[in-house]
Amino acid sequence: MELRPIAVSALLVVLAGGCSRLNPGYEGGGTDSAGEEGGSASSESGREDDASGTATSGDDPCEPELSGCHPDATCTVVGDQPECSCDPDEGRFGDGFECVSLESFRAQMPCTSETGNYFCEMEPDMDSARLVGDPQVLYTVTLHVRGVIEQVRYEGGVDRDWYYLGGEPAQGSFNIFALEVPGSAELYHLNAGQPGFFACVPLDEKLDVELSGDSILRLFADPRDGQGLRNRDGRGEPIVVEGVEPAPEAFPGQFMQIDLVNVERP
Repeated sequence: MELRPIAVSALLVVLAGGCSRLNPGYEGGGTDSAGEEGGSASSESGREDDASGTATSGDDPCEPELSGCHPDATCTVVGDQPECSCDPDEGRFGDGFECVSLESFRAQMPCTSETGNYFCEMEPDMDSARLVGDPQVLYTVTLHVRGVIEQVRYEGGVDRDWYYLGGEPAQGSFNIFALEVPGSAELYHLNAGQPGFFACVPLDEKLDVELSGDSILRLFADPRDGQGLRNRDGRGEPIVVEGVEPAPEAFPGQFMQIDLVNVERP
């Protein structure tokens, strides 16, 4: 498969967190619950603006068959109209008629036993997550990549600043952190860089990839020789990554966590 570079055009619609929209196809019949928050809707109507029912007096506009909200959206009555919204704090992005989501996923290699002043034994790990969205739509998703890693120099691929597309490790048996992205024939090596002197580094970067709904991302962590650097920076101090468990404590080994932070739709 040929990799297509990410090019965010002006035609893309940002499915921003916190965005909400009234259902323009809803025909209200009056309600005594105006302004009160409804529950999560369960309509299968997706993004269609004409998805609605015709309400009669006393009906709750946030009833699933009336609101037109996405099953993962929250419905709130505004006036006598249902307003649908996706909650970014729950990892859902969209306008309420569509909510796109991707669970956080994480590959980690805790130290099982020390093998010297700098190294410890580790085991490989893998985690995956599925993009919940329309399989017929190619989304541009922004991933937040954070962790504690040992860097390794790669060769034979494409250097993309903080990560390396394709290729192979150019030296020794340093650990590998790699992301498998559907639609790309190459792995995204996410711990690319110049190895430090027996030191790990914190990672906090953003990555844009194109994914259709129902795509599965896989994250691999491989110690290769069964060991890796302990979580220590160049001064010998443990590294804590803010906002990622087990903060405020340092993870006893190396890890990488990926979270969804933005979605754009054609």
